[in-house]
Order: sequence, then C-alpha cells, then structure tokens
Amino acid sequence: MKNFKSLLPFLLMLFVWAGCDTDDLRNDVDELKNRVESLEAQVSAINDNMNVLKVLTDGKQTIQSCVYDEASNSYKLVLSDNTELTLTQGKQGTVNYPQITISQNGTWVINGEDSGKEAVGDNAPTPKFAIDANGYWTVDFGNGATQVLGADGQPVLATTSGSVTVTDEFFKDVDVVNGELVVTLQNDEVYSLPIVEALVCDIQTENVNEFKNGVLTVGYGEEVSLNVKVKGDNAFVSAPAGWTAVLGEPDAQTNIAVLTLKAPAESAASTTLGRAATADNTKDLTVQVNKGVAWAVDKIQVEATKVISSYYAEWQAGNNIIVGQVGDEEGSHTVVINNTDYPNATLVESDMDITADGVFFIKEGVKVTFKKGGLKNSILIGDNPDKRVSVTLLDWLPIKGEGKGFIAKNIDFVWSPAQDRNCIAYSSNTDGSAVNVGNFIWDNCSIEIPEGKNFFNINQDLVTVSNIVLVNSSFKMPTNKVGQDWAATRFFNVTKAFTYSSIYIKNNVFYSPVVGNAINGNLVFASGFDLSGNITVSNNTFVNFIPASQSLVKGLIKATVTLQNNLFWTDETANRNATFINACESEAGTYIISDNIQYNNTTAAIKFNYFGGTLPTGQANTLLSVEETNPFDGGEYDRTNGIFVPNTTYAEYGAKFE
Repeated sequence: MKNFKSLLPFLLMLFVWAGCDTDDLRNDVDELKNRVESLEAQVSAINDNMNVLKVLTDGKQTIQSCVYDEASNSYKLVLSDNTELTLTQGKQGTVNYPQITISQNGTWVINGEDSGKEAVGDNAPTPKFAIDANGYWTVDFGNGATQVLGADGQPVLATTSGSVTVTDEFFKDVDVVNGELVVTLQNDEVYSLPIVEALVCDIQTENVNEFKNGVLTVGYGEEVSLNVKVKGDNAFVSAPAGWTAVLGEPDAQTNIAVLTLKAPAESAASTTLGRAATADNTKDLTVQVNKGVAWAVDKIQVEATKVISSYYAEWQAGNNIIVGQVGDEEGSHTVVINNTDYPNATLVESDMDITADGVFFIKEGVKVTFKKGGLKNSILIGDNPDKRVSVTLLDWLPIKGEGKGFIAKNIDFVWSPAQDRNCIAYSSNTDGSAVNVGNFIWDNCSIEIPEGKNFFNINQDLVTVSNIVLVNSSFKMPTNKVGQDWAATRFFNVTKAFTYSSIYIKNNVFYSPVVGNAINGNLVFASGFDLSGNITVSNNTFVNFIPASQSLVKGLIKATVTLQNNLFWTDETANRNATFINACESEAGTYIISDNIQYNNTTAAIKFNYFGGTLPTGQANTLLSVEETNPFDGGEYDRTNGIFVPNTTYAEYGAKFE
C-alpha cells in the first residue's frame, strides 16, 4: 500500500472546486476512493501479468488448469509446479498502461525504449511496476525504481484527467487455441504454453528447515529428503557435479515421490565462518516430467556448506570466524577471529567468573559472570552458532587502555542484581591517558537497558574506538518506574572529543515491550563534537523508539550518514515530532536517506522528518510518509519477546534474523 497512500494528494487535486457543498464533497471523496482502488488494482494486474509473461518467455512450464473469468476478462492459471497466476487482458478505462514488449535480443522494452535488461533466462529480472507520489509509473528491475518514460522522453502518468478514454489492455490478444494458451503482445509477438491437465512437477519446499531464501542448504556429505509431486509419463532428476540425487516412484494416490539428495564431501572451498557464511557453490537441482511431447520442469538452488556445531572447534582447526557480519556481507566493519591472530583461547565448559582479558568460547548451560576493571582485549563468543548463551554482568564494562577492544557474539547479557545503571559501557582511564581500542562489536547479542539510561558513554578526552558495530542484536528498553514514559535513551553518548573510523548499526531491534510506552531514543549523540567517520543505520526495527528531542544521529557531521530500509512502528498515544539527523549546523556531511517506512498503530500524529535543527545546504527536510497497513499483519509480532517479522510486502524493511 506504500505507493497508493502517497497518491491521495495527487488525486485529490482532481476534485477541488471552490464553493462545493457537502454532497458534492462526499461524492468527490467516494470517487477519489474508487480511483485509488482502481489504480491499486491496475498496479497489481500489471505485475501479475509480468509474472505470466516471464513464465511464457521461459517456456519451462505447462498449464494444468486454465479458467477464464468473463467479468474481469482474466484467466486463472495453475502451472505444472502448482504456482497460481492471474493473467488480465484489461478493458477500456482511464488508466495508461506502459507498453511492455521483448526485443529480438531478448531484452525488456518499455514504451519502445530498450531497457537493456534481459527478459529471457534463469537470471533475467521480472520488472515490478508501481506509481509514485506524483502519479507517474515507475519500474524496478531489482536495483531501485526509476520513472517510466514515454516516446517524448517524459514521465508517463498512470491516469488521464478522466475525460479521455484510453485502452488499458495489457496484451493485444489472449486466447486458448488447440490446447494452448496463446498470448499476443502489442508488437504482435506471440507466446504460448500448452495446457496439459495431467502433467505436474512440483518440488515441495514448504516447512523444509534447510530451505531459505530460495536455496536448499545441505551439510557436506549429508543427506536430505524432499517430496516432489509428479504427474506424467516419465520423471527425471539432475543434480550438480558431486551431488547424488535419486527420485523414487510416486505414490499412486498422492502422486508424491521422495527425492533423496546427498551433498558432496567437504573441500577446501570455505574456511571462513560467519553468521551464515558458505562456499559460493550454488547450483541447480532440476526435476523434469513429460507427458507425450510436453514437458514440465521445476528447479531449486542447492548449496553445500560446512555444518558448524562449535566455534571453538573451528578456531582449533585454524578456520576464520567472522564477527560483525549481516548475512553474507563483508566489509571494513567485520573482524576475523582465528588462532593466528588470537593464538590463545579458553573453552568455558563449566561455571566460571571471567575477570581477565582473553578469547572465551562459552558452552550452553554454564553459568558465566563477567566483570572487568578495564577492557582492552576481551572476546566472548557463544560456542553454538545456533543458540545464544547467557552471561551475567556484575558491573559496567569500562573500555580502557590500548588493545583490540571488546567483542561479543551470540550472547544474552543480563544484570545481577538488576541494575539501574547510567550506561552499559564507558571509556575510562583514571590517569587521563588515551583510550585507543580497535573494536566495540555486538553481534547476535541481547540486553535490557533501563529506560532513561545510556548504552555507551564517551565522557573523557583522548578516546579512540575505531570500529563500532551493532548487528543482529536486540535491545529492550522497558518502563521501570511506575508511570514513567518518554525518558531519553542514548546509545552512544559523546560528551568529549572522540575519534572513530565508522559506526555500523544494522539488522537490530530496538523496542519497548510496554504497549503505549515510547522511548525518546537516540543512537549517536555528539552535540557540538565532530562525527568524522561514516555512520550506517540500516535494516533496523524500531518499536516505540522515537528520536524526538535529540534526533537519531546528532553531531557535527563530517562524513557520510546512511539511513536506509529502517522500520519505525509506534503505538504512542501522544503527538510527537521526530527527526533523523541534526547536523548541528555542519555543512560538511553527505546524507543517504531512503526506503525507510513508518507505521502508527494509534490515532496520534507521529511525524518523522529527515532533519532537525539547521537544515544542511542542498538538503530537503522530507516528512516520512506513513504506511496505511501494519507491516506486521501476516508476519510475526511478539512484543514480550522482541520478535518482529514483517509480512512479505514489507520483507525488505527492518531487521531480519535467520
């Protein structure tokens, strides 16, 4: 719904007259609503048709069911892999469809303009169309939306003034001829698919834990089984080199055959171990079924990977463990732990009080407390890659002296006794000497921060923390005083001059578990001090974390600040004005702010502006638009445990934990 709520001002202009009475206004509003709903339907139809066109050009499927609906002039299709699609021919109306064809070179052509993007092939993108806030068509080939241009080189409006009747027929002709669905594009190109009712090939991956993001991951040398629904004369399976695949006979009643798949033995392909690091050996597993001369094909991607059960064992074997990684990404913010750079490590297998620097791999179920007078070279890693371990903090974490810093991975931090601390970590050299550490990294960790308290205070001069990283982590901020609400929480609170290379905050959840309780939140606060390194804040979920009085990032911006794909969700009952960046009158910064979304679950007006304070030269103080639909409807919303998973429509926004 993101594209259409922003169309309301554009469409409302069509219905504004001076001196209209109440009935006229009501009629205009009804017409406006109908117009918006019509546009929504048209965008949905064009994207559905693009999915059909992609199947037609691939030619790897057949149709097992084709039902025509005269009222909508559309066809309901069920393909041989059980995918359901809708093909809509369209009818006379007032919506301008872009004209989509395919060039002789096999590329997408939009309104006669060759996009250069492949239309045929396994890796060919399927264009996704939308309507922007000004009512113009946009198209996205997977690298961001761009405006659709007409023959005159100008953007194409999605709707006419209403007085002109145009055709919004997507295809020139659609018909069923001699057992085939035949589609003719506007440039007279013809594509067809056979309709074969008893031909089905469907590799079933639902509820298969190893299948994620379109890839089936199998441990080296391990074996998995999948169900495949097959109907037809003969079935064949092909697997990548080194894999073995055997397809059993289908059950006579269910048509389900069992596919047994075994991955190749481990090679030297991958010795780098992060959150989800694997070798780049993704290839196709293909099942084909024929009936006469017709064929149905289904395929998935398979990937052999190293199954990691112990980070300590990997360290012993000399393999790399990446910390600070989101998915398969790498960058200057990630750190490698191995027995070359860190030759000494301790496996914590029984209850232990950690009071010294070192590398500690912590087994599940043991009781570990952590208290240090000064952190210089402290690394805590939960040994099981798939589960966090609990570590009890007995005091603040003072960052002190010179060293590689503090790194935590796979840790649930808890306070004992329950603390009302001013911060979790702070820079502290009592003799006034420099603090110079390489890292402060939290990767796949969690902690509860008392509301109104800070996470990390930098409150002395001569402090350098080169690499500050928060990734894949959860930060809970409850109300801990009766009636307390709207207390300020700063994550990195800078009150002295401070040096760093980058601050990287990605794929985290910041939330209040209390309904209606909002946190006056800030991630980086350095009012009056230079922020001379790059700051990245992306793909985070903020639940009632509203940067009102302090902005999300505040300081003298001297580098690039990136805010992208963040999700802000609120049920605050009071009106609030929030801002992303306060540059403190600095003119030296660069700002990348895009694809952030906001949803308000109450009638309160919660407004997010891009900038607070003095607007940097050349920047626009954009107001973040508000979603009309709840991103968590159809996803997962667990306020108590801090689990927030957007539905598929909003899957690219906010945090995503695997």
